This record gives sequence, structure tokens and C-alpha cells, in this order.
Amino acid sequence: MAMKLKKILLFTASLFFYGTSFGDVIPSNAHYVEKCVKITNADDYQDISLIGVIFSVGGDNDCYLISSSMCLYKGYKFNAFYVYAVSNNYLAGKDIQELDWNNDKNAYRSCIDIKPYYGYIADSNPLSAVEEYYEIMGFTDTTVVLHKWKEINKYNNGTPDSVTAFEYEGDLSSLFQHLPTYNEPSGFTVYPNPSAGTINIRIDNSFYGSVKLDIIALNGRTVKSYLIKKEYNRIHFGVAATGLSKGTYLLKFQCGEMVEAKKVLID
Repeated sequence: MAMKLKKILLFTASLFFYGTSFGDVIPSNAHYVEKCVKITNADDYQDISLIGVIFSVGGDNDCYLISSSMCLYKGYKFNAFYVYAVSNNYLAGKDIQELDWNNDKNAYRSCIDIKPYYGYIADSNPLSAVEEYYEIMGFTDTTVVLHKWKEINKYNNGTPDSVTAFEYEGDLSSLFQHLPTYNEPSGFTVYPNPSAGTINIRIDNSFYGSVKLDIIALNGRTVKSYLIKKEYNRIHFGVAATGLSKGTYLLKFQCGEMVEAKKVLID
């Protein structure tokens, strides 16, 4: 019985060593390289959202909204990471954690893979940090086209930063500048963005009647609702951001049969 228990303990220990040796153990004579990856014009596209999706080994996936100022992340280094573009109109009222990103025809995956994690390298290599900058160039029928336009390498031995710029070599004329499901602008403007105390809204279209406005969190929950009477082509009004936690929300407008969503960051 004691021999059997000893074998079980040895087997368990070997599994632990095997698992951690490929995971969280810091290699000897090595140092960590910090990596920051940004999509610098993500906020310029007010009618779409970019979503970072982390596919974990155990199937417990995680999603987050990408902004221009943030460094992308993907957590544990063996996870797969993809970027998707989706129309705000489609996203409104849905929980991004519940969508089947791989099989959703409304989600447009990036044409290239982005690796937000660098990891450890030998101490003989003086590289200490990497910055990569991407931009949206446009869309095809199935993808969002991203281009890496700059890379900066930093070193820990006094070597000056290495900066490399990259020209886009694709054909811009072949790309859509909106998602193929995009509807022509309906006259909704949200400003400032980010917003703090008040969200200002301008509606400039030919619709007359009641405009329904829902403020929706990214988990799909409606946190505030308004009904605005529109009697002129152009109206201005403000809604208080009081009580809203910091983060990104979708403003869903409905004018009769017309529905449009805008994203706004509460800062």
C-alpha cells in the first residue's frame, strides 16, 4: 500500500513539473520582454467595435472591447488570440462573452494574426520591450484588414531604440471603408467621446416622432432608457452620465423602423 501511494505521489509530482515547465516557470538566465500592441485608429470607426477574443485551452474564452489607447492582452501565453470587427447595430443588446465569434457571420476576423505576448528570452539578448502599432485599412467581404505600420524595439544595454516603419502594400481601392452590412449614416452624432458628466447628442435627419434611446452595457443589459420627441430635422439634447460606471457603452437609437447604435466611452 505504501509503495502504491509512493508511485501515485511521484506520478502527481511529474505531472506538476511537466505542466509548470511549459507555463509559469521563469527560465534561468532569461528575462521578460514586455510587449504593447495597439490598433491606433480603432476609435475612428464609430459604427463598429473591435473585439479581442482570447480562446483558452480549456474552452473558457474571454472577450474585451478594443480602444485605440489600450495595449492588447491575451493572458496565458498558450491561448489563441484573434481580433474581430462587428457592427454596433448588431452588437447592441448582446453580451460579447456569449457570442460564438468563430461561427458568427456578422463578425469579421482580422486578416492577420496579432501576438500581444512576447515572453522570456536569454539574457544574452538585450531586447527589453517591444511596441507594435497597427491600423485598420478597410474591410473585405469576410475580414477586417489590419496593417502593422510601426514597430519599436527597446534594449537594456544602452542601445538606442530601433524604430521601423512599414508601408501598406495592399490595394486600398479593393477595400470597403465600412462593413458590408453598414447602413448609410442616419444623422446621429454623439459627443464628446469620451464623455464624463453629460453625453451630448445631435440628431439630424428627416424623421419626425418619438426617438427611443437605450444606453446598453457590453453585457447586453440596458442601464438607462429615454423617449425623445423629435419635431424638427435637427435636435440637440444631453443625457447625464451620472451613475454610469467607467467603461464603454452602446447608445441604441430607434426611429420607427430605423435602428442605429453608437459607442461611447464613459471616463
